[in-house]
Amino acid sequence: MDTQTKNKIISIIEKAASEKVKDENTNLVEDLGMDVLDLQEAVMDLETEFNIEEIPLETAESWRTVGDVIKYVEVVCKA
Repeated sequence: MDTQTKNKIISIIEKAASEKVKDENTNLVEDLGMDVLDLQEAVMDLETEFNIEEIPLETAESWRTVGDVIKYVEVVCKA
Protein backbone atom coordinates (compact mmCIF):
# COMPACT_ATOMS: atom_id res chain seq x y z
CA MET A 1 0.00 0.00 0.00
CA ASP A 2 1.34 3.42 -0.88
CA THR A 3 2.30 6.01 1.71
CA GLN A 4 -0.49 8.40 0.75
CA THR A 5 -3.15 5.75 1.41
CA LYS A 6 -1.56 4.77 4.74
CA ASN A 7 -1.50 8.42 5.73
CA LYS A 8 -5.23 8.75 4.89
CA ILE A 9 -6.02 5.77 7.12
CA ILE A 10 -3.87 7.17 9.93
CA SER A 11 -5.57 10.55 9.57
CA ILE A 12 -9.01 8.93 9.87
CA ILE A 13 -7.94 7.07 13.01
CA GLU A 14 -6.40 10.20 14.53
CA LYS A 15 -9.60 12.16 13.87
CA ALA A 16 -11.77 9.49 15.50
CA ALA A 17 -9.44 9.02 18.47
CA SER A 18 -8.46 12.68 18.91
CA GLU A 19 -4.91 11.41 19.48
CA LYS A 20 -1.72 11.20 17.40
CA VAL A 21 -0.68 7.84 15.94
CA LYS A 22 3.01 7.07 16.59
CA ASP A 23 3.38 4.18 14.13
CA GLU A 24 1.59 1.12 12.77
CA ASN A 25 2.07 -0.69 16.10
CA THR A 26 0.04 1.93 17.96
CA ASN A 27 -2.70 0.14 19.90
CA LEU A 28 -6.15 1.55 19.21
CA VAL A 29 -7.47 1.11 22.76
CA GLU A 30 -4.40 1.18 25.00
CA ASP A 31 -2.45 3.93 23.21
CA LEU A 32 -5.23 5.97 21.60
CA GLY A 33 -8.02 5.32 24.11
CA MET A 34 -10.54 4.48 21.38
CA ASP A 35 -13.94 3.19 22.47
CA VAL A 36 -16.69 1.61 20.39
CA LEU A 37 -18.06 5.02 19.34
CA ASP A 38 -14.63 6.19 18.17
CA LEU A 39 -14.22 2.93 16.30
CA GLN A 40 -17.63 3.32 14.64
CA GLU A 41 -16.69 6.84 13.52
CA ALA A 42 -13.46 5.54 12.01
CA VAL A 43 -15.32 2.69 10.29
CA MET A 44 -17.82 5.08 8.67
CA ASP A 45 -15.03 7.37 7.48
CA LEU A 46 -13.02 4.42 6.11
CA GLU A 47 -16.10 3.13 4.26
CA THR A 48 -16.65 6.55 2.70
CA GLU A 49 -13.01 7.32 1.88
CA PHE A 50 -12.22 3.93 0.33
CA ASN A 51 -15.66 3.07 -1.11
CA ILE A 52 -16.00 0.01 1.11
CA GLU A 53 -19.58 -1.21 1.14
CA GLU A 54 -19.64 -2.29 4.78
CA ILE A 55 -17.09 -3.09 7.45
CA PRO A 56 -18.73 -5.48 9.92
CA LEU A 57 -18.54 -4.24 13.51
CA GLU A 58 -17.14 -7.63 14.56
CA THR A 59 -14.26 -7.11 12.15
CA ALA A 60 -13.56 -3.60 13.40
CA GLU A 61 -13.65 -4.81 17.01
CA SER A 62 -10.96 -7.38 16.16
CA TRP A 63 -8.50 -4.64 15.14
CA ARG A 64 -5.86 -4.11 17.81
CA THR A 65 -3.36 -1.82 16.09
CA VAL A 66 -3.24 0.81 13.38
CA GLY A 67 -1.42 -1.80 11.27
CA ASP A 68 -4.43 -4.13 11.54
CA VAL A 69 -6.64 -1.41 10.06
CA ILE A 70 -4.16 -0.71 7.25
CA LYS A 71 -3.93 -4.43 6.39
CA TYR A 72 -7.72 -4.77 6.35
CA VAL A 73 -8.21 -1.80 4.01
CA GLU A 74 -5.42 -3.08 1.76
CA VAL A 75 -7.02 -6.52 1.43
CA VAL A 76 -10.57 -5.20 0.92
CA CYS A 77 -9.50 -2.64 -1.67
CA LYS A 78 -7.67 -5.31 -3.70
CA ALA A 79 -10.70 -7.63 -3.73
